[in-house]
Amino acid sequence: MALLSKDKRQAEELREEEYRGRLASGPWQVKLCKLGDIFDNLMDSRTSAPEQRQRTRVRARSYLAVLDDPSLPEPARHAYDMVSRLLEEMETLIV
Repeated sequence: MALLSKDKRQAEELREEEYRGRLASGPWQVKLCKLGDIFDNLMDSRTSAPEQRQRTRVRARSYLAVLDDPSLPEPARHAYDMVSRLLEEMETLIV
């Protein structure tokens, strides 16, 4: 789906800004898919190098900021809360 794709031809900062904009304005189904992707990336990052873990957490925070939509239906809201808690737990375990 185009809403979940990034244009790799663009500079990273612009690409990420446009991507977050599409996520913010996308339907709840797209937001739910992205929440699953964020959860998976956070879980996978546990075995990554510290720099990559940090990058994953920074991106997760930026995506969660635009996905925090009061109109999310309950299943998607539940997924948002789960991903948010996982990120919080991971950040408290940083040594």
